[in-house]
Amino acid sequence: MHKIQILKDLNRSFVGSPIFGKGTKGRRNLMDVLEVIALKYTGIGYVQGMNFLVAGFLYHCSPAVTLGLVSHLFENLQLCDVFAEDLVGVHLHNERLVQLVEKHLPEFNQFMIDFDIRLEIYSTQWIITLFSQVIPLEEYYLFFDSFLRHGWDFFYRLVLTVLEKLASNIMVMEDWQEIIEGIKVEISQTKWKEAIRDANYKFNKL
Repeated sequence: MHKIQILKDLNRSFVGSPIFGKGTKGRRNLMDVLEVIALKYTGIGYVQGMNFLVAGFLYHCSPAVTLGLVSHLFENLQLCDVFAEDLVGVHLHNERLVQLVEKHLPEFNQFMIDFDIRLEIYSTQWIITLFSQVIPLEEYYLFFDSFLRHGWDFFYRLVLTVLEKLASNIMVMEDWQEIIEGIKVEISQTKWKEAIRDANYKFNKL
């Protein structure tokens, strides 16, 4: 069953990709690694979002190294909880992010509260894919290098860094829909090399 879902996601997510497009070696490697993960972690299987994460690793690593890195994330950095059926890890990290935004970005936090916009609208995807759906593949090694060294603390600092950078452009908006779309645009235009660099030394006291 998981193979069918993997194929569907790959066909929807990497259309036209020179690395992971249909018929490429990268696509076959991605399919193989995802199947191995689904079989290795039978309690979880395949979950949407894994395809982006594994592709982020595969772009820079061999299939064997990719499998080892993903296994490390599952077993030592609680990624199993993120992909669990009850999404316990997603809820935990979202709750922590809400606390951190309230603490470090109070004006932006209040602005979002005033418009009844919950952070999890955006952060859930970031948690599940570890930003691999928004950071360009060629730059993703910068993220996972810091994440593998510093764990979820780095993830939190990157979220805060990104939100701090976009806050001034968003807080002048006066319409709920404009804000929702505005944040999406700001995220798509994020200079990730700069954001990841800054996140390595900002918000050190979480």
